Amino acid sequence: MTPRRSDAATRHGRKRLLIVVGILAVAGALLWRSLDTGALLAGDLTERELVLVGERFFRNECGSDPAKLTHWNRGETFISLGILHMLWYPGGAAQSYRETFPAFIHFCQANGQAVPPWILDALRTGCPWPDRTTFYRQADGELARSLRQFLARTTHLQAAFAHRRFIEGQSVLLSQALPRERFALAIKLYWLNRSALGVFALIDYVNFKGEGLNPKERYGEQGWGLLQVLQAMEIPWNADGALNQFVDAAKATLTQRVANAPDPAKERRWLPGWHRRLDSYREPLTAALQPPP
Repeated sequence: MTPRRSDAATRHGRKRLLIVVGILAVAGALLWRSLDTGALLAGDLTERELVLVGERFFRNECGSDPAKLTHWNRGETFISLGILHMLWYPGGAAQSYRETFPAFIHFCQANGQAVPPWILDALRTGCPWPDRTTFYRQADGELARSLRQFLARTTHLQAAFAHRRFIEGQSVLLSQALPRERFALAIKLYWLNRSALGVFALIDYVNFKGEGLNPKERYGEQGWGLLQVLQAMEIPWNADGALNQFVDAAKATLTQRVANAPDPAKERRWLPGWHRRLDSYREPLTAALQPPP
């Protein structure tokens, strides 16, 4: 008789668990529909925090070297600008990728930042250098110097621009997740957006490994972008916990990427550097004010 009672109790316990899970799922879905996700996911950063986020990007992406704020890769039809590598095409060039520099200039104007008149004029006709060779021939000229000076004094606005674009993109990211995951993912994003370090981690990781929405970026049907990191995170209860859990989940996600890779040995050599980059998310933003090692 005891086994029968135990089996009955087990079945009853499972039934109760399923009922509780069902209730929580329905409640979460109803609460999700009632939320203003834009308000939920938006993070308020002070001007000082934006300056520090911008300086951290400047250090990571350019080695704090103003000369690297303008760059034109071989074989490309556009120049890459600033800490975000914003694209600017010459007039008439085919645009294979999304041009972002003009949108940044409009963002600067909307926030009261003075823009050199020649840049405003060039927005109507395109990047003033038609190709890479011409740009580097004139890299020490007046226009190129003016452009680098403008980019150097607006790193905080570049950080704010990246943050705004990221917040706007979070709705797309959430829409690609399974409906039952969205509420938990939004809570994780909410806490990460509550601190300057969390904001930097989110934006930098997207620049680093993507959003995780491209089905071609998979090994064994498993991705390694922001969405997959958020899915691997535990639900945090505060901003500090969210950042630590994000770093831990990102490390685990990239370690799994290496294990899933067609040639794990080839990618394993990159893993220590990837982990160091992730650990840097825990460093105070003021570390960006120190010269790079």
